[in-house]
Amino acid sequence: MTQKSVFKEIDVAIDKQIEEARNSGVFQSFADQLRSFSETEQKIINQALSGLVIIIPIIALIGVFIFRTIKVSDLNTRKELEQTIISFKEGNIKLKAQEGPIVINEAIYEKSDFISKLNNATSRLNIKGNQLNVDGFQKENLGGSINRIETSIMIEKFTNKAFVGLLNELHRKFKIIITEIDLEKTTDGKFVSGKFLVEFYAKVN
Repeated sequence: MTQKSVFKEIDVAIDKQIEEARNSGVFQSFADQLRSFSETEQKIINQALSGLVIIIPIIALIGVFIFRTIKVSDLNTRKELEQTIISFKEGNIKLKAQEGPIVINEAIYEKSDFISKLNNATSRLNIKGNQLNVDGFQKENLGGSINRIETSIMIEKFTNKAFVGLLNELHRKFKIIITEIDLEKTTDGKFVSGKFLVEFYAKVN
């Protein structure tokens, strides 16, 4: 509501109040009684009554304005809440859509679970036991049915072919994301050694 429309409503309300008061029988009776007072007393009474006639509709309009403001604020709050709910639902739908490519269905709760599944995944790569090790294992529940797992994989004198095969198996089996890497090749370039930090996401069965 603009400032002009507020004052217009006040003027209309005041005029209406005055007109209704003048047409009432109470006003006529009061007017007769008012004539019995002196001119000075009549002026004082008229001024007091005029003030009341102005103040009452103003108070009423202020109440209406406050009520409207509260209603608008309440409406805005409800709209914000609805938008938040919609955003949450959209985010959940996106998560479900992305869950397939990044979350594995394997039950991995401990370091031993990961080592066992890693050995099975790399069994055909012709890797010796001392060439591949797992260092550290951190698991964090992200809420609901998904765990985030972080671990370091250490390799020793891997051929380039074996290293590429290892990365392929890690991606296929665990959908890993490499977050840090520290590798060195031998001087002849035939072997690679070092470690890399990976993370992946597994469902809690």
